[in-house]
Amino acid sequence: MTFQVALIATDGIILGSDRKLAIRSPEPGGHVQFTEGDKIVFSRDKSVICGFAGGPQAQNIADTIVCCSDPDQSLEEWRNSLAGIAGKVSGNSLNDEVLVIRKGILDLVLVNRTQKAATAVSITDRICTGVLATARFLTQHFWRPDPAELLKQLALLALNYAAEERPTEVGFGFDLIVVNEGPVLRDTYYPEDNRIVKIREEFKAAVRGAL
Repeated sequence: MTFQVALIATDGIILGSDRKLAIRSPEPGGHVQFTEGDKIVFSRDKSVICGFAGGPQAQNIADTIVCCSDPDQSLEEWRNSLAGIAGKVSGNSLNDEVLVIRKGILDLVLVNRTQKAATAVSITDRICTGVLATARFLTQHFWRPDPAELLKQLALLALNYAAEERPTEVGFGFDLIVVNEGPVLRDTYYPEDNRIVKIREEFKAAVRGAL
């Protein structure tokens, strides 16, 4: 459950996530309830931002990274430290994925952990995490180094189509942030938000016209 997208723009980094959370009651075979919630977390000064997806420890790993990582390190030290921080989080992981953005010297890293083994890979263009929706096709083929205002539309298209394709796992609206030299601001888009409908219908019309 969860679909997230991150895009490198010419003037910042975009991070988008759906808002559908699953809460399982603690008893064995417990009932699952769905609720709306945040899947993007921030350090207190917003110098580190994490989006989490995947297995049971993803949120714990994201919370630990925003709490314990040091964004004042050199870029190489910073990247190398993230896997170590993730590996020390208690509990076993099942393909936990955390997108980590450092604000000062802009950087995007994918931290992945399975069981207790963690890796950290620098992302230089675009990536999707979470469910394997074919909506990933959109970022795979239409990303290019454009300004954030243009790439926000691509991120919203990918999120929207992932929710349409996998409604039992993705949905309840989306959060979208742009990280650059200015303040980090979050936009929340609820299902069938007019801004998303407009982008989606324009995209559909363009594709139909091309065919």
